Amino acid sequence: MKAIPFIIIFFCVYTLQAQSPQDLKLPEPKRFIDKIEIFAGPSLSFNYGNKFIENYKDDNIESNRFVKMGYSIGVGVYHPLSDRIDFNLRLQYDQKGRKTELNTPSNPPSIRRLGIKNYNYNYLTVSLAPRISVGINKRFFISVGAYCSKIQAVKGYEKITDSEGQIFLEDTFKGRFFEDTNNDGGVYSITWIPGLQSFETYDIGGVLSIGYSLPIGENHILTIQIIDNYGLTNINKDKPYGQEEKNHNIQLLLGYTLIRKN
Repeated sequence: MKAIPFIIIFFCVYTLQAQSPQDLKLPEPKRFIDKIEIFAGPSLSFNYGNKFIENYKDDNIESNRFVKMGYSIGVGVYHPLSDRIDFNLRLQYDQKGRKTELNTPSNPPSIRRLGIKNYNYNYLTVSLAPRISVGINKRFFISVGAYCSKIQAVKGYEKITDSEGQIFLEDTFKGRFFEDTNNDGGVYSITWIPGLQSFETYDIGGVLSIGYSLPIGENHILTIQIIDNYGLTNINKDKPYGQEEKNHNIQLLLGYTLIRKN
């Protein structure tokens, strides 16, 4: 019985000597950040929250929301959790906003007041989302996470006319106008708030995306990605006239990713 431990040790040593160096090679540890990306692309904003920024119609007033173009540009890094799951941290500059038309009664009631608004909201955004690669070749991916944005600048344009073509106002500015209507639908009160004073400093929301990656050589990847950023914060500070506005935009991003060798 005393010989058994020596037999086991001899068998283990013999087995290790019989293995090639390739067989004994340990898995290589992955980098903490194994991929770095840059990306850019256009976006469409569909802000929501009140009847002045959504498609709305009643007996007196009509509000129309138009397609609002914007863009995003930024950089990101990836931390691997497994062969198919990565944490993706991004820092980007986003232009969001809204474009609307408000049609209300004027005086006399047969004449209508038409107000066009076009606002750009510029944000610095940080997002964090796990990215899951799917499919045999892991070309497709989905991602779910959250973002936090800080307002950087605002630029507005307004044009107010009537149904007979008379122009009452046309101007660009840094700030926002807020309007309220009376029971008959006419605009009876307007508030001007300059600069960023009408904005909450931070906007928080959810991120949902799908995409496709195309390897180029051994360490380079091209990506195309559609991202839905759904804001959960009322960005109107102190809620002028009780109005709420929340950011919602969809981005189409093209990216280049560099894979860092282990």
